[in-house]
Amino acid sequence: MKDGQSPSSITPLNNGVVLEEINDKLERILEATDTLKDVPADIRDIKERLVTVESDVKTIKAVVTDQSQDLKTHEIRITHLEQAA
Repeated sequence: MKDGQSPSSITPLNNGVVLEEINDKLERILEATDTLKDVPADIRDIKERLVTVESDVKTIKAVVTDQSQDLKTHEIRITHLEQAA
């Protein structure tokens, strides 16, 4: 209804146009919400993969730390051997 237009001046044609617009908007809303139904499953899958990645990163970190310690030990031994020679 336009400003200044009384409810009695709305024609069936106007009603049809308004209803068609509303139906189009509702269809777009339904299509948009339909695509959201897979989101929880996707989030669950991402969380499960993230747990695996976290575990792998912890393992890699432990190995790198061990390797760093081994390298430090080797450096000390090499330095002692060089000084003894």
